[in-house]
Amino acid sequence: GNQDTNLIPEITELAQQILSCKKNKNHIGGGLDAIGSTSTFPSMHSRSLGIPNITIYSKTPILHHYKSLYKIIHAYGYRQIFFQGNSGLYKQFKQFAIDQKIDEIYGPDDLIQRLALDTADLIKKQGYKTVQDKETFTFAKQILDTISEPFTLTFFTIDTHAPSGLYDPDCIKTDDEMNEDERLKACVRCESRELNKFLDSLKRKTYYDNTSIVVFGDHLFPGSRLVKGATNRRWINFFINESKVPVHGENRLYSDIDMFPTILSSMNFDIEGNRLGFGTDLFSDKRTLVESIGLDSLNSEI
Repeated sequence: GNQDTNLIPEITELAQQILSCKKNKNHIGGGLDAIGSTSTFPSMHSRSLGIPNITIYSKTPILHHYKSLYKIIHAYGYRQIFFQGNSGLYKQFKQFAIDQKIDEIYGPDDLIQRLALDTADLIKKQGYKTVQDKETFTFAKQILDTISEPFTLTFFTIDTHAPSGLYDPDCIKTDDEMNEDERLKACVRCESRELNKFLDSLKRKTYYDNTSIVVFGDHLFPGSRLVKGATNRRWINFFINESKVPVHGENRLYSDIDMFPTILSSMNFDIEGNRLGFGTDLFSDKRTLVESIGLDSLNSEI
């Protein structure tokens, strides 16, 4: 809707130039938050399994054996890597990544060691042990330089996290450092610029043209700050180097569950029936559950 795209000029430009499901000239597109996907771990769960996170994952053994995004890719012999620079949910993500047959899993301690960062300095700066996104992108580039086979790499950025982000004056400095909103805006601007620089650096790699790149927000920004008065909000979502063209163009209504088949489809997998889990392949002509029954009905069914 009326997201402040001035804060994310690079991301806005990218989303307008390339494939972004649900966009028009006034709207940079994205997905809808459905129940079971409105925070970080549930969104990863929903997008990997095509099933909303409405049970406790760790206590639901059937989900650990379910044929998911990563397990399907694993069966094709890809080297799969996951990392996270934030200690907050790392334990939960690590167990999930192990279940998903992800080969290499790195947490904040690994990043700190590999990048020779000062733990005491990080804790002093942020109050807890977390690696900021400038460093996270550096770690991603380091790993990608070691890869010569088919791979997936999954990681989260964290600097724009509610309530006030992880302000880094070395990235983008605000003149009003005492103002929480201004610090958060600086975080958002920094994220947009650093993501753009990272994506740009990939263009020089031999694997670039043959790699599907998917960028999305895990969920909508909680609360009303910075998005006051915004209607029709979406989490951002775009694809680079996807191998197909969407049958119905890019103006689609969808939620997290649709990412499971759509990501596979972007990697040139053919999906019988164009559905996996509760999700629909957005490159196909099949309607998503949001398109068929509407978000309110989907939420009440979930």
